[in-house]
Amino acid sequence: MEFDTRQARLEYASYLRLSYGVRWVSGISLLIMGVMLATMLLNYIESHTHYRTSSYLLYSCHALLCACGVLFSRKHPQPFTHWQPLLIIFTGLFSLTWTAVIYHVSLVSLTLTSAELLAELMIMMSLLGFYASARTTLITVLPVLTISSYITYLSAGESLSLACQQFVITLLVLYTGRKTLYHWFVNSITKEHDKQLLLNQLNKLVSLDQLTGINNRRFFEYELEKQFRASKREKKPLSVIMIDIDFFKLYNDNLGHVQGDVCLKQVAHRLKSSILRPTDSVSRYGGEEFIVLLPGTDLHGAKRVATRIQSQLAEANLSHPHSTVSPRVTVSQGIATMHDDRWSSQLIERADNHLYLAKAQGRNAFYAQ
Repeated sequence: MEFDTRQARLEYASYLRLSYGVRWVSGISLLIMGVMLATMLLNYIESHTHYRTSSYLLYSCHALLCACGVLFSRKHPQPFTHWQPLLIIFTGLFSLTWTAVIYHVSLVSLTLTSAELLAELMIMMSLLGFYASARTTLITVLPVLTISSYITYLSAGESLSLACQQFVITLLVLYTGRKTLYHWFVNSITKEHDKQLLLNQLNKLVSLDQLTGINNRRFFEYELEKQFRASKREKKPLSVIMIDIDFFKLYNDNLGHVQGDVCLKQVAHRLKSSILRPTDSVSRYGGEEFIVLLPGTDLHGAKRVATRIQSQLAEANLSHPHSTVSPRVTVSQGIATMHDDRWSSQLIERADNHLYLAKAQGRNAFYAQ
């Protein structure tokens, strides 16, 4: 996918990163919940029957939320409207349910170590999964870090200073860690964007005719094959117009090659002005020959374009004192529309034959059949 600006690419990459983060932390959470349920049902809840109902309810709600996270991120692989508020809502609920789970573990466990390990694991998961958004990371981490500090307060003999130290130091480590990860992330996206810009510039250079500034034959042949396959697949018309400047050799021989180059540039400009749709293209085919590619255009539409080309050149009023058909620069045009052609070369061959017939009719005309 191509992007006009680095910011657009960064926003898209951030969505993909956060979407993957939702899926990843949700999947890991489901796995942890399965292990916890199996362990706690065997060891703790059976001996703490008054926690059984709350345990089933809490773990079921959290597992359901995680399952929704996995399914939702898979259903929306591309950014959609209001995805940011929905992400905040999900991460808020995700963090709060995990906080409740950790607090519940601290109640039913014989020691507070299990709850502390679970909180640390959750904080690490949040950092790795949501570092692409500072707000999302903070929303996910803050409730868990708060309950973790509270557990530290209890396990350290109600030492408030130790709990506060843990809170501040952990928050500082998370801030610097997220900043480092995000810096690497932005650098990676920037390099990717710069690489794509360079490739686009190189493709543009190799696809443009250096003299006239319009597309060259290489571009036309590539675009023709693409549009030919698309037209056959979608059963849509495709037309080409092969164009030749009338008596251009006489123009060159008498006015010189420098003036001939000026003439080619002016004709190319007028041809480009004659096509109106972004899907249409005009290319220099070779020497004084040009070719127009018209996807989704039938024979009648191609004739209208050929007529517009004649009008554009008449309006340009380019002098050609050595032409035998007009004192002005004119062109002959051969039009071909795809019918039952198996190969794109057959379409070009018919356009070339029709160009020959247009010249045989006296030039300054187009031939279509």
